[in-house]
Amino acid sequence: MTSKHEIGVGPGSSQPGQTTRAFLQEIQHACALRSTEVASDVATVVFCTVLRSVSREHSNNFVSVLPPTLRQLLRACTIERRDEPEVVGRAQALQTVADTLHFEPARAEFATRIVLVAAQNWLPRKEVDQLRRQIQDLGDDLWRPPTPT
Repeated sequence: MTSKHEIGVGPGSSQPGQTTRAFLQEIQHACALRSTEVASDVATVVFCTVLRSVSREHSNNFVSVLPPTLRQLLRACTIERRDEPEVVGRAQALQTVADTLHFEPARAEFATRIVLVAAQNWLPRKEVDQLRRQIQDLGDDLWRPPTPT
């Protein structure tokens, strides 16, 4: 687990609000969204979908180390779900994001990539890497920045 003394990471963080704000601002700017509130909605949908690709125990473990402000957004995703993974594979994950956010499939993939890249930049590295290893069926490319069109 990440050390509680690392700035901006996990439950014991000394600056959790700043980390979450920076995480959401990166998503807002990269996706050209109108506010961090909309970025929060996008991040929540993407992460809830990704977390449904792993067991309930793994999703709870991941969410428990997030900054408190982000943990609050994702807590419902870990509680109101089955014990086993509910989303299987890249196609189902992207379709779930698209349907929930009312995005075209290409926009859903773009948003998913932005959220996952921002997670790697702002969230606890060890836990993000562990989550990435657990959901390899989503594809490594979703963890890389989208290519400009």
